[in-house]
Amino acid sequence: MIKTAFISLMLTCVVHNVSKAQVSFERLSDNVFHINADGNKTSVKSLLIVKNNKGLLVDAMYGEFGKSIKTYLNENDIKLEYIINTHYHGDHTHGNSNFDNTTIIAHQNTLSNIEKKAQYGPEEPFDKKYWPNLLFTDSLLLSFEGIEINIFHLGKGHTNGDAILHIPAFNLVDLGDMILAPQALPYASDPKNLISVLSTISESINTETIVVTGHGTLANKDALDALIRIMKETIGYVEDGKDVSKFPAEWNSWNSQFMDMATWLGMLTKYYKS
Repeated sequence: MIKTAFISLMLTCVVHNVSKAQVSFERLSDNVFHINADGNKTSVKSLLIVKNNKGLLVDAMYGEFGKSIKTYLNENDIKLEYIINTHYHGDHTHGNSNFDNTTIIAHQNTLSNIEKKAQYGPEEPFDKKYWPNLLFTDSLLLSFEGIEINIFHLGKGHTNGDAILHIPAFNLVDLGDMILAPQALPYASDPKNLISVLSTISESINTETIVVTGHGTLANKDALDALIRIMKETIGYVEDGKDVSKFPAEWNSWNSQFMDMATWLGMLTKYYKS
């Protein structure tokens, strides 16, 4: 699924703060920016690819942050041509509403979830004209200004419509919320299949690959393998019927603002007993 011909990225940092809901832009290469909301390391993240004054945005964040992204694009004379929504949750899709006349790409199930108003948390529905309008089920190959972007879905992971992006020219994959941050437990709609998805990706990348997370900091293959390992260990623990209140103390190192180990094991217990 993922090609292994890669080139390395030179990491530099350029920060721009715009609007009340601030976003910062970290330059990963001449063409790629990692966008961070509000300067918080665990806040929602986006990816911007720019070439020939045209832009492609992976996830548009909440509406106010999307407005800040739009301000940055306008100030730098960048025309946004594409948005890719990695999944349907409002912290990744509501910013769509800032961008008119833009092709919005997503998995079919992402659109279905938006139509059903199956939003996560307190988010409000947004105008239909900003819903995804270019859909895929298994995969989509996009050429953006000569940059090849592979978009594909490998089944349930974080949601039933996760879009995975692979950009060979930049040795980069974007996994959305399938990995929230390095050393952080995931939110998984299907824990075992999420392991399968992440394992497939891990087998197809190398130690230099940049892994973009939906929240938190940038990750790499080692961080991905560590997540797979802790998921396998904890699932095995629950399947073996062990007392989830007496899990190994070292597992608490995976606690984060996203989820703690006790909650994760409780979710697994409910999942495997249902």
